[in-house]
Amino acid sequence: MISSAWRTISALGELSRRQPRALAHSLRLSAAYSLRNAFDLPVVAGPGSVIDCQPEARLDLGGQLFLGYAPDREQERRKGGIPPIGRAVIGVASGGLLSTGGWIVLGPGTHVSVGPSAEMHIGEGTYVTSNSSIFCNESVEIGADCAISWDVLIMDHDRHWLSVDGEVRPMTLPVRIGDHAMIGTRATILKGTTIGDGAIVGAGAVVTKDVPAACLVAGNPAVVVRKNVEWC
Repeated sequence: MISSAWRTISALGELSRRQPRALAHSLRLSAAYSLRNAFDLPVVAGPGSVIDCQPEARLDLGGQLFLGYAPDREQERRKGGIPPIGRAVIGVASGGLLSTGGWIVLGPGTHVSVGPSAEMHIGEGTYVTSNSSIFCNESVEIGADCAISWDVLIMDHDRHWLSVDGEVRPMTLPVRIGDHAMIGTRATILKGTTIGDGAIVGAGAVVTKDVPAACLVAGNPAVVVRKNVEWC
């Protein structure tokens, strides 16, 4: 409770100091999510960020959602890269569900899409960096304390049908990412894959098969190149 309140106070202070428009926009989105708790800022959003929930869509926040937002330390690491506050988009179609297990960060340029009757869950403390996209037509589950880098693509479907030797392949299969996994920049996570706890997906890797826990994979298609890895 104390840490949540501290994050709210910090967010209010930073937004009012650097981005007054972001503070006003955050209050609007927070009120749309929960009018009663709007001043607790359940949504901290950069200007232009969008939450589009169609009728009968569900958004279930287990903690603060930082949308199009990145902490000061992110900007310091990147030394003048993508601005720390900007536009991000969440879309949840009718019957779809986006839930979080606690506070999460969806950085500037991030696009999250949940299709009709589909379900996406993102665990507490997970950070999705700038310009990444997550598309869910059935089921995408991302664990707690994950780090997802820039320009990552995660999708549980193909958007087209494919027949191999006369056999039609399924267009949609669930994606599972375990706790404390790290996904490198420009990696692609395809349908029907499970990434184990603590695993690392290298930059530019294309994941087409399951990744064991605590392993590093790289390449296209991704293969295990190291075992018993740890990251922090």
